[in-house]
Amino acid sequence: MGHLVYEDQGVEAWNAPRKNSEDGWIGIFNRRDTDKSIFLEQADLGLDQAANYQLRDVWCEAAVTSLDFRINPNGEIFLVYSKQEDY
Repeated sequence: MGHLVYEDQGVEAWNAPRKNSEDGWIGIFNRRDTDKSIFLEQADLGLDQAANYQLRDVWCEAAVTSLDFRINPNGEIFLVYSKQEDY
């Protein structure tokens, strides 16, 4: 089950970890009727700030290399994340 990990100025982020895993999904929602530009930290998304993650935008089918987002009015960004092991 997902849980709210960030809420500010009409933007919500929900993190839904996979059971028995360090991978999961994140939904970032703009609850406003106007575009929203926002920069988030890993911790804002419920992720360990010291760890490395591979993030992919599910809708765009692309790797996410920055946590700087522009979200359409009443729009969402849907990410899948996978924790990367340190070698």
